Amino acid sequence: MSMHKPTLNIHSEIEHLIKYFAYLNDKKQYKELTNLFTAYATYARPSQPNELIIGHADILDSFNNRPQKITQHIVGNILLDQQADDLILAESQILLFSGNNSQALEMFVVGGFKDKIVYRNHQWRFQERLGFVNFMKKL
Repeated sequence: MSMHKPTLNIHSEIEHLIKYFAYLNDKKQYKELTNLFTAYATYARPSQPNELIIGHADILDSFNNRPQKITQHIVGNILLDQQADDLILAESQILLFSGNNSQALEMFVVGGFKDKIVYRNHQWRFQERLGFVNFMKKL
């Protein structure tokens, strides 16, 4: 499969978007995280890949209404395929460590996201963010 590489500037912007999502998730800044999506975006968290969440309000609710644990996401292996001037397909790998307030690790997950990222109003935003899990270990 041949991938169409974006310019270095676009690559940098998309990589920042993907990593910023993880940062905001770990910081529990869900309103700002939701703004990384287009208004009618589709999201599926890695642990529930078949449950599609559509639109800003429902995406925000899904983050606010889940169990609040301490999390640390590590993002890597970001691959980008530019389909058009305003469309990029991306895949990234995620390591997730989560636990409780006593700094005890309770679970780790290896998975990632397949993204459809669009350029709207002078910004790159997630149009579709579909998560997947490859391995999960509860301790």
